[in-house]
Amino acid sequence: MKIALALDGNTLDSVISEDFAASQYLLIVETDNNTIVETVDGSNIEGKTMAFAKAAADAECEVLISGPIEKEPFIVIADEACITRYNGVGIKGHDAIVDMENYALPLIRDHIGGEGCEDHHSDEHGCDGHHHDEEEDE
Repeated sequence: MKIALALDGNTLDSVISEDFAASQYLLIVETDNNTIVETVDGSNIEGKTMAFAKAAADAECEVLISGPIEKEPFIVIADEACITRYNGVGIKGHDAIVDMENYALPLIRDHIGGEGCEDHHSDEHGCDGHHHDEEEDE
């Protein structure tokens, strides 16, 4: 399974950043053998959070481990790409993978400032098309 980790550094010894926007790197990892298959360096990217969200979606990641996520990238990650989000703030990348596999990480159910959503979080149920900004669509 491919997962994305939003980290302060570019190795699995780096820690998950305090929030998605603070991440310096996005690592795409194949969990079958814990190999890094792609590293996205956000230091010189305009619109870094959207670039990270699109990279995770394009890599067909099933999971993102990060800190809290802003609204626009959250919509790409959750609603468009149906990626399950886990909060791993402050945990080293390799430990976060183990914690995810042991169901020890909390889900990120909504974007920063959102009201939360109990229906849009499941590993196995996929994306139900629920949008987190319905009030703006009315």
